[in-house]
Amino acid sequence: MSLEFIDLHTVEVLECESFLQLSSDLLVLILQRDSLYDGLEEIQLYLACLRWARGSGTLDYNDAK
Repeated sequence: MSLEFIDLHTVEVLECESFLQLSSDLLVLILQRDSLYDGLEEIQLYLACLRWARGSGTLDYNDAK
């Protein structure tokens, strides 16, 4: 039921501060769904994931080197 809510309200969920608290496993589960809101632009999803990575402390800028 929660995943169905995310499907319908994807943009709002991605912009919510509590999105940053998701575990990596849950984030992967959400990203694998084919039923996310159709109006979601790929850049919105990318930026939300980047914000999550920065907010969760898992983004290491040295990995890009």
